[in-house]
Amino acid sequence: MVDVLLPFLASALVGQTSITKKGDAFFVGGEKLISFKRSLPDGVGYNVGSKYAVWDRRGLTVRFGSKVVNSRFPDFPTHPKFFNRNEIRENLKLLRSGLFTRNASALSGSTKIGNRVYFLVRWTQRGSSAAWIEALVEVDFEAKKPEMRLIQRLIGTTVAEGQVDTELFTQGNKLGALVRTKSEWGYASVNPKSGITAFVPLGKNLVSYRRLFGTVVAFVERTPQNTYVVGRTELGNQFRRDLMETTQSVYLLPQASPLLAVLRESKDRVIRNIDSGAEAPLPREVTLYKGRDGLLVVDGGRSAKYLGFERLNELASWKK
Repeated sequence: MVDVLLPFLASALVGQTSITKKGDAFFVGGEKLISFKRSLPDGVGYNVGSKYAVWDRRGLTVRFGSKVVNSRFPDFPTHPKFFNRNEIRENLKLLRSGLFTRNASALSGSTKIGNRVYFLVRWTQRGSSAAWIEALVEVDFEAKKPEMRLIQRLIGTTVAEGQVDTELFTQGNKLGALVRTKSEWGYASVNPKSGITAFVPLGKNLVSYRRLFGTVVAFVERTPQNTYVVGRTELGNQFRRDLMETTQSVYLLPQASPLLAVLRESKDRVIRNIDSGAEAPLPREVTLYKGRDGLLVVDGGRSAKYLGFERLNELASWKK
């Protein structure tokens, strides 16, 4: 009985739901839709009263009263507290090559716990946003004169991008991030009080991931057979659940529920609900927008379809 009614209900919704466009914005039923395209800020800042800590293109700046301190932590890449002799020699070679610099150039993530702020600072290769090395820095606003304190380097490197990213997780009394090492990927954590680090391996050949909620993430992993596995895991433990395997390349959309992905093979693309298995074809020139109960598929600005999340069935359409 339910299966018979579903097509009728879908048809009714097509009539009830309307798509409108005002300028560059799309609306469904009066709701302005949000682009799935990820945008990252150029800076981030925290404060307690008149004490401030800000990361931007100048590096990390701490201000209290009339005092201003700024740093890009040039001593870190060769600091004996964080690197052994062989690592320092290797880092010096890279620095002399001119491909890398002593100054940190980006921020992989940040968070505020109580009156303490933590910054995961990133060093990159010239012309790239990919991490070379990363370090956790603390600013304690409880101190009369807040200072920057290098706590520890991160095991592996994050997949952070841009000038400022959001790759730092909080779990209990530890801070951590999803990282790649030379042979695997997993969750690297640091205890900010002791500086003790830990690493929980979760797999190999990480392609990408999306933060869903809390410390739960969805991931895409390449197999030795050149297929792609999509799954979920909660960082900090070794439990992971594989949800699907495909020969198509996978792009996860930044959404927790349901989990949506664009699958691509050659010139053909589809949108797939990983949880329900529903699929819908996508045009070659496509922009995706997120609504309350569905997503808008815009074909080159000429036409659009609003698809329900669960079944990816058409709820409304629009033409220029």
